[in-house]
Amino acid sequence: MPGLKSVLGSLPATAALAMLLFLPGASWAKGKEKPVLPINISSDKMEILDQKGTVHFVGHVKAVRGEMTIEADDVVVYYTTEEVEGKEKRVMQRIVAKGHVKVTKGDKVAIGEKAVYDRPKEIVTLSGNAQVWQGKNRVSGAEIVFFINEDRSIVKRGAGQRVEATVFPSQ
Repeated sequence: MPGLKSVLGSLPATAALAMLLFLPGASWAKGKEKPVLPINISSDKMEILDQKGTVHFVGHVKAVRGEMTIEADDVVVYYTTEEVEGKEKRVMQRIVAKGHVKVTKGDKVAIGEKAVYDRPKEIVTLSGNAQVWQGKNRVSGAEIVFFINEDRSIVKRGAGQRVEATVFPSQ
């Protein structure tokens, strides 16, 4: 099914880019540096807790970087502080977006109730009636796990729910 390969093949990159909206230094692809695009984040409230290593965005969170937009009710960025070349740098470890999560880029849309990006493992997990579209093609399940470095995805079923895919073959 050429349509399904096209949808699933682009999902890990889409999910990764969506989660990387919050990372100012995350503008690399296969060793080539790309121009750093600004990140515009708006929310009803933002709280930085340096001692806990978190930045918490609450209420109507919308982050835009280039053509990518992520929206959620609540987003928490977890980071550690490390010394790099004699300077303290914040290194993002994990991002958790909750409540009406929606990620869009062009004709690609992903929705769910929760999205977690684990930077050290390079895994994005979208859960809570997770669905991803590219054009008319759609994949859905209780949870969709994107293994970014492996360029693969797993769609898992939930209680009383089966994995579903709708694919329109290329013409």
